[in-house]
Amino acid sequence: MSSGYVPECLKIGSVTTVYKNKGSRNEASNFRGITVLPVTEKILEIVLKQRIVPTLEKPECCPAGVHCQNLTTSRSVDSRGGFPRV
Repeated sequence: MSSGYVPECLKIGSVTTVYKNKGSRNEASNFRGITVLPVTEKILEIVLKQRIVPTLEKPECCPAGVHCQNLTTSRSVDSRGGFPRV
């Protein structure tokens, strides 16, 4: 985990086509692909999201001059000590 390596077995999925319920079933554009991934990867993805997102939402994690999600413009600027110099 700390190395950032994801095992190949977690990257392999099965693609299934699903009809969009519009247009002709003879046209490929009327279908969408669904990738079914291993359950292990989905659990890992959920755990990582729960651990990473709260950290990234902290004002100090957003670079100066960049608008961060969930922060108003004034709060984003105030939390960094004003507007950045250009």
